[in-house]
Amino acid sequence: MKKRNIKLPIQASKLSIKARLTLWFTLALAVLAILVQVFILLATGNSVVSDAGSVLVGAVEKNADIIADSGGTFSLDQLHSTTNGVYLSLYSIDGAFLDGAYPFECEEPFSQGLVKEVSQEDHIYYVYDMQADSGTQSYWVRGIATKDAANTLLDGYLSYSGFLLSLIVVIGALGGYLLSSRLLKPIRQIREAADTISDANDLSLRIGLGKPGSHDELCRLSDSFDNMFARLEKSFNDQQQFTSDASHELRTPTTVILAECDYTRKYAQNLEDYQSAIDVISRQAKKMSRLVENLLSMTRLDLGMAKANFEVSDLSEMLEVICSESKIIGTNGIALTCSIEPGLMVNMDVSLFSRLVQNLIDNAYKYGRENGYIRVSLKKDGDCAVLAVEDNGIGIAPEHLDSIWDRFYQEDRSRANGEGLGMGLSMVKNIARLHQATVEVSSTQGEGSCFTVRIPLYREPTEAIDGD
Repeated sequence: MKKRNIKLPIQASKLSIKARLTLWFTLALAVLAILVQVFILLATGNSVVSDAGSVLVGAVEKNADIIADSGGTFSLDQLHSTTNGVYLSLYSIDGAFLDGAYPFECEEPFSQGLVKEVSQEDHIYYVYDMQADSGTQSYWVRGIATKDAANTLLDGYLSYSGFLLSLIVVIGALGGYLLSSRLLKPIRQIREAADTISDANDLSLRIGLGKPGSHDELCRLSDSFDNMFARLEKSFNDQQQFTSDASHELRTPTTVILAECDYTRKYAQNLEDYQSAIDVISRQAKKMSRLVENLLSMTRLDLGMAKANFEVSDLSEMLEVICSESKIIGTNGIALTCSIEPGLMVNMDVSLFSRLVQNLIDNAYKYGRENGYIRVSLKKDGDCAVLAVEDNGIGIAPEHLDSIWDRFYQEDRSRANGEGLGMGLSMVKNIARLHQATVEVSSTQGEGSCFTVRIPLYREPTEAIDGD
């Protein structure tokens, strides 16, 4: 099988993830600060200019009201010459200066209720005129305010907001750095744990960041890594155990064959000696052949390479045939009885599922009680067909119930007469899994065992019927 490397469109960066997160966070805050500053400039600029004009108009109107409310008895001392940065002056109706203050001599003609801009020596001023009537005489009240005051106020606003925004960016950058450090700490722990596991070659180590009920993504990532390490550890241990057991199982017949060949070569004297040696060699070679065949079958099932030919078949009929054949080859006086509900159809690979049933029956014979019984039953239970193979043999100790599905496992090799390879039940479990079936065992040591397989029944597809 060729290995394929999946290339992801990810470019390596010299900056760490923490540095990149902090940088992007800082840049985002800086751009936001600039946009806020522009908004302040646009919004506050018009507001400040408008406020400056309002202050000018208000100051002029205040003096005009004093004149209007005096009833002709006001004095020039009652008027305000300057207020809130506005210069105020009083003129007669024909334009003669009477009193007040002004930053420069304004020669602009008087105009009622109009704010005008006037340039004077590289400065811009706002000028506002208003006519006031004391009852006996009319006057012009003129107000002059510098535009530089508005600009100075606006510069103050911008400087203050710029300082605050810069401070926010700095605090945000620092907060982003601390936050990214805290968020990425579990990733660093995951990397360090993975490096430790790799360096120590110890798959039993775990990261252990996950907490029960936690929805944190990094905790769930840690759980995923721990689950992966657990599966790798199990696969590695299974591989080691498989290699050890297979080597042991193959070593025994190989040793017997070689020893028999050496013995025959040295001591065989007649045809009977050679015939006896050939029988031993043949028996051990057949055992090796069965072992190799079973190993290949198990490997194909584990790797998903077994080409299962699923077809809808009558499980009841198949079971009747297997039971009939098994009765003929029965041993130790064990009686095989069957109770099979007819017509149970399932979608299965006939060859593989026949092997599953045969393995269960063979297993019952191997570990059955002399002159005992084996009861095979098949019945419908809801949407499943339930197959049970029960015997009254030696049974299985409770501490061995979880191990009987392992390859090469044999609780009592002596009772199998050396014929078992310890792979039958492991194959049963894998074949059941391939058929979306389940297999369970209940056993009492010294009284017998019952293996139960539940496989889904075939359900014919129903065609939709359109109703009126």
